[in-house]
Amino acid sequence: MSSPTNKIDLLSMMEEFGFFDALEHKLPDNFTTIYEIARVILDKEHSISQRLAPIIWGSPTTEVHQPEQQHIPKIHTSDEYESNLISSYRDVVRIYPHQFLLPEQVFYQKLAERSLWLPKPKTPKNFRYQKESDSYAPDQRKQKVYILFDTSASMRAHWRIHLAKAICYVYLHENKKELGTVFLRTFDRDIGPLQSAIDLPTYEKLITNIMRIDAIGRGTALEKAIITAIEDIYSHSNMGEAEILVITDGAAHIDTTKIVEMLGENITIHCVKIGDVNLSGNESEISSLMYTSNSDEAVKLRSIHNKIKDLEHQLQNATSNILKSKLQSEIQLLSRQGRIVGEKLLHHSEEMYGKEIQKITKVFIQIEDLNPNEIFCLPTERIEELNDLSKEYLELLQHDPSVRDIQNAALLYEHLRLLLHYNPVDTPQLDKLSKELEERLEEISATGMTGAEFSPEITPDTQIKIQSILKGGSSYKKFSMAKVLLYLLRRLKRKLRKMKAAIYFTVRKKRRLKK
Repeated sequence: MSSPTNKIDLLSMMEEFGFFDALEHKLPDNFTTIYEIARVILDKEHSISQRLAPIIWGSPTTEVHQPEQQHIPKIHTSDEYESNLISSYRDVVRIYPHQFLLPEQVFYQKLAERSLWLPKPKTPKNFRYQKESDSYAPDQRKQKVYILFDTSASMRAHWRIHLAKAICYVYLHENKKELGTVFLRTFDRDIGPLQSAIDLPTYEKLITNIMRIDAIGRGTALEKAIITAIEDIYSHSNMGEAEILVITDGAAHIDTTKIVEMLGENITIHCVKIGDVNLSGNESEISSLMYTSNSDEAVKLRSIHNKIKDLEHQLQNATSNILKSKLQSEIQLLSRQGRIVGEKLLHHSEEMYGKEIQKITKVFIQIEDLNPNEIFCLPTERIEELNDLSKEYLELLQHDPSVRDIQNAALLYEHLRLLLHYNPVDTPQLDKLSKELEERLEEISATGMTGAEFSPEITPDTQIKIQSILKGGSSYKKFSMAKVLLYLLRRLKRKLRKMKAAIYFTVRKKRRLKK
C-alpha cells in the first residue's frame, strides 16, 4: 500500500481520529504528529515499517487483503454435538462409552432414572462467505485482539506516545477486514477501564479514544496488566484464542511461570517495546527470586539452605565435640556450595530481570526512539504538495469560507508549524505561506466569517480573548484554533436561530395584516 501523501489522506485521517467532532475537548499536544509517523509505517521500504511487519502484516513479505490467503478456521466435529440426558431406554446404545464402566447397580439405577448422558447433534452454524470489503465486520471466525497500551509518564519522551498511537492505528486500519472483537486497556501503575470494538461504530470510537490517550501515569504494572487481559479473555466467550498485543517503553519484572500457566495453549502474546530502557533489580529483589523461582539453581539453593538449617539444629543439640566438629565442617562445605550456586542464580537473574516479556512472547519487536529530523523531513515533492495545499486554502479563506474550510485551514497551519520547526532552512516559500495562513485565520477569528451571509457578532471583549488564544500555543508558536472555531460555530448557529425567529414573526405579522 502506498503511503498517504495528499490532502485527502491528512484530513480524512484527522477526521477518523475525531479531530473535527470534539473541538471542545483539549487535544493531545502535537496531535498531527501521528499522521507523519503513520506515513512512515505505511512505507514498506522504511526500516521501521520492516521491523513492525510481523505485527502489522504478519511477515515482512506477506501482502494483506489477498482473498486467496483468507484463513478459514477448522470447525471440530465435537462442536457439532452437545451433551444431553437419555429420554428412553432405547438410547442406551448411544450413550458415552465410559458410563459402561459404572458398577452394575449404579448403571441400572441411572438407566431407570434416565440420567445417563449421550451426545446429541445440534443445529450446525452456517457462515456466509465474507464479502470483499475493507470495512470492519467481526465474527467468531476472525482473529480477536487485546491491546495493552502503556500510559506511564516516560511514554511522553521522544515521541513514544505518538509512535504507539500510530502503530495502533496502522495495525487496526490495515487489518480491519480480518479482525474480530478488539479489546483495549491502558496501564501504568493502575489498569484502565476495558474498551472494546464489536461493530463498526464501536471500532471507530475505539480509534478516536486511542488518539486521545495521554501518558501521565506512574509505574509500569506489566504483569498486572497481562493477568487482567488473560482474565478478561477467559471471561468473554467471544474472545477465545485471542492475541495480546503489548505496546510499552518500559522494562518490568514479571513471573513468567505464572503467566505461561495462565496463557495456556490458545492465548499468545506479542510485544512492541519502544526505546532502550532496561531494568536491573537490586540484590534484595533478586535474592527473593531464590525462594520463588523454579529454576534448577533456585531449587538446588533452597535444598542447600534446608540442609544447613537441619545441620545447625543438630549442632545445637550435639553433646560430643567430635560430632560438633563434623557438623561444622559439613555446614561450611554446604555454605561454600550455596555461595557458588547463589552467584550463578544472581548472575542469571540480573541478565533476565525485566526482560522476561521476551521469553513469553511469540513476536517481540524492539523499536529505537524516533529521530524527529528523519520522521519530519520534507523531500522536494512533499514541499510542493504542501505549497499547493496552502495556496488552495488561502484562496478558500478569501471567498466565503465554510466552517469546515476554516477547520481544515487551522489544522493545516498547525501541521505546517510542526514540519517547519524541523525544516527551517529549505522551506522559505512554505514558511511564507504558513504565515499568510496565520494572518488570515487571525483576521477571521477577530472579525468573523468575512464574506459569509451571516457574520457572528464579536464584541471587543471577545476579540481580546480570541487574540490572547492566538498568541498562545506551544514552542512551535501554534495556536489553539479549536476554541476559536468552536466559538465561531456556536455564534453562527445562534445567529441563524435569531434569523429564523425573525423571519417566523415577520411572516405571522404579514398574515395578520392580510386578514
